Amino acid sequence: MTETWTELPDSEEFEHDGEPVGSDDDLDHDGYDAGDDPASQPPGTPSEPPVDTGAKGDGGIPFPVAKAAIPTWVKEHGNGEIPTELMIKVAPIASGYLVPEAAAAWRNLQNAAAAQGFTLTMTGSYRTLQGQKDLFEQRYTTSNTGRKAKVWNGTTYWLKAGMAMAAVPGTSNHGWGCAVDAALGGYGNAAQSVGEPFLSWAVANARQYGWSWEVQSEPWHLRLVSFASADAPDPAPDRAVQDSVAETRPPDPPVPPQPTLTLDSKGGQVAALQNLCLLFQWGDCGKADGTFGPRTKEAVKVMQAAIGVVPDGEYGPRSAAALKVALAAMAGR
Repeated sequence: MTETWTELPDSEEFEHDGEPVGSDDDLDHDGYDAGDDPASQPPGTPSEPPVDTGAKGDGGIPFPVAKAAIPTWVKEHGNGEIPTELMIKVAPIASGYLVPEAAAAWRNLQNAAAAQGFTLTMTGSYRTLQGQKDLFEQRYTTSNTGRKAKVWNGTTYWLKAGMAMAAVPGTSNHGWGCAVDAALGGYGNAAQSVGEPFLSWAVANARQYGWSWEVQSEPWHLRLVSFASADAPDPAPDRAVQDSVAETRPPDPPVPPQPTLTLDSKGGQVAALQNLCLLFQWGDCGKADGTFGPRTKEAVKVMQAAIGVVPDGEYGPRSAAALKVALAAMAGR
């Protein structure tokens, strides 16, 4: 992968953070349920071998780029000021939080990656406002270095030598809990940089799970660009770049959430299940909040009836297997 950034139109809207580095210092299992995370489970057998299309990350993988999709309720709290109790801990790292809508989409993407033999993890996600300030002050100075300049609170700051750019505090899409710095293999020191053949698969498939992968500028960074909700944005990208990879290899059918999920279950897999119920209008689960309550149970019953499973409201292996067949059929596979 090239380390040169390719500037896009209105590139200041897009965040450049520099390649993230996993560290065991970031590990934090508080609030994290390993059973909810496919990256913490033993690897399964891929449904088919990963496909290397031959595309490379030096501009050879064009991909539609869209602005981040931020849920209305999240905007009301403010960038970097979302209470973590309203989020889902999706990774065993200190910053491993996402808002439920993004957590659902992330688990969907992880599940799909796992089905192809990729262990998708992360080195960071939610960034508090204070964290954004600390990062900005670490990388920028009020002394003119001759490098890229940004204005924060009316003061001009210049990028320090040897530093990667960072967003002005209060503008980071990480501050909305809707962005991920992705990795492969594990968390902390076990995290590995994303690369081929994973990137070709990701570019061909990420969009259907609601993510825009920043291959043109930061191959490790992705942002939420659509989600299943009443206030969800138009799924069409704001600026489309021809996706030659998708032409080479059509997107995979959606992958079901991992079972078993029952009343009072919590986490990203529950949010992913709710996301599918919303997407296909199976019952009324309310919203993808990651909590399996009575409304979700009734929605699951509707889903089960639709896919030919006994509608008992418990999402177990039989429901997951039947859902996999149904989703593949709806995708024309």
